[in-house]
Amino acid sequence: MAKAIGLILDLHRPNLALAPRFWRGFLSAIGVACLLGLAAIPSCRGQSAAAVFDSAAKSYERGDYSGAISQYSALVQQGFDDPRIWYNLGNAEFKSGHLGLAIRAYLRAQRLAPRDPDIEANLQFVQLYTADKLERSGRLFLLGWADHIAGHFTLWEWLISAGILLFILAALAGIKVWFDRGGRAGWYWLGFGLFLWILTIGGAARRYHDDYFLERGVVIVAETDVRGGPGDDYTPQFTGHDGLLFIIDRRESDWYLVTFVNGIKGWIQVEAVELI
Repeated sequence: MAKAIGLILDLHRPNLALAPRFWRGFLSAIGVACLLGLAAIPSCRGQSAAAVFDSAAKSYERGDYSGAISQYSALVQQGFDDPRIWYNLGNAEFKSGHLGLAIRAYLRAQRLAPRDPDIEANLQFVQLYTADKLERSGRLFLLGWADHIAGHFTLWEWLISAGILLFILAALAGIKVWFDRGGRAGWYWLGFGLFLWILTIGGAARRYHDDYFLERGVVIVAETDVRGGPGDDYTPQFTGHDGLLFIIDRRESDWYLVTFVNGIKGWIQVEAVELI
């Protein structure tokens, strides 16, 4: 706990080059072209973003959390999708007492930098303050393990790994066929390599699904009723509080049908939540 508290107080990352969302999507799509995408970022835009980033950090240090939130949010609206921006935005939101918005920012940062220990520590720390403590519904161990491994790497990391492994397998298969090296053991190793390649493709597919098809949300108001149907005339099932997470199944008018981690479904007002 002491470490997490320390991280919450030591908030801002160094000012490095910030990558726009356009290029990050480009990386996720084709993986191997990441260096070309980063090199093509306009320098003037990077300098402008760096200035705003520095200004936001100074606002935070002065205790002007609303000013920091405004400037970090401006970077996001301009298309910059960098984990340092989201991480610092989450810190500023937490200091402003916005638990749901802080959790949203940390989860966005974690999507871009899934192995960052500071993001994970701050996310867990902020979740200690949430009022709703729902128990996760039981699921098969293998499915939970697969989700954990898939979430440990970004989509473009999975794609690059799959591409490199496929290239190695093709080269080894060519050597085996043309030069007849390795005997029967060579085929076994190729089969094992093919199995690993299939696993990396599975990891990429799972991460792609989570990033682009699985829609998640978080409550951002002090409290809101979760009802049995899409309207105020339906019976409330329970009251959700700031920071409550869920998966969105569908939208109907001004209501979302959502599923919580304990498997319970309910309807919640659109204006009470923020998409992650």
